[in-house]
Amino acid sequence: MPEHSPTIGLNPNFSLSDSMKRPGVSPVSEVAQKSFDQFQQLQEAAFVDKLTGVYNQNAWNDFRSHIDYTRGDQFSIVMIDLNGLKDINDKGSHFAGDEYLKSTASYLASVFSRKGDRVFRTGGDEFVVVCEFIKPEDQNEFNSHYSSIFDPKLLEEKGLDFAYGIAHTDRQQDISFEDTFNRVDALMYQNKTVIKAANPDKYSR
Repeated sequence: MPEHSPTIGLNPNFSLSDSMKRPGVSPVSEVAQKSFDQFQQLQEAAFVDKLTGVYNQNAWNDFRSHIDYTRGDQFSIVMIDLNGLKDINDKGSHFAGDEYLKSTASYLASVFSRKGDRVFRTGGDEFVVVCEFIKPEDQNEFNSHYSSIFDPKLLEEKGLDFAYGIAHTDRQQDISFEDTFNRVDALMYQNKTVIKAANPDKYSR
C-alpha cells in the first residue's frame, strides 16, 4: 500500500485533487479552483472530531470502507478505551470530561506521530489508532514500546487512564480487517478487566 500522509483529510486511497488532473486538459479556472478548494475544506472538516481535533467516526467509516486485504493491505491497530469517564462526568462535570478526552487525544497524537499513523475517535470514550508500515520483524518491538509507555502508573502521572489492545494483520488468522479488529477489541477488554480487577474500588463500571 503506498504511503499516505497522516494529515487529517480525505480517505487515504483517494484524492479529489488528483482525480481532477487529466493529461491534456487545461487547468480549471481560478473561480472553479477556489470553489473546489472550499468544497475540499468542508469535506475534510466533516472528518475531524470537533472536540479533540483527531479523525472522527465519519473518517473511521470511510477509512474502513477502503481497506482490502486481498490487495495486500496490512496494519497495526491500537484500540483505546478510557477508564473512569462516566465517574468524571457524574462527580465532576462534562467540561472536566471533555478536558479528559482532549488530553487523551493530544497524548495519543503525540505518541503516534509517524507518517502512516492515524488517530480516530470512534465513540464517546473510545479511540482507535491505525499504524501503517510496521514490518513483521518490528511488531514485537512495537508491542513492547507501547506496552511500556501505556503502563497504568505512567499514565496516571500524566492524568490519563485507559485500557488498550494491540493487534497486527495476520495472514494466517485474518481474512478481512474485521478479523483483525475483533482480535484487538478482545485484547483491549482483557486489559480493561485486568486493570479494574487490580483497582476494584476505583471504578464504578
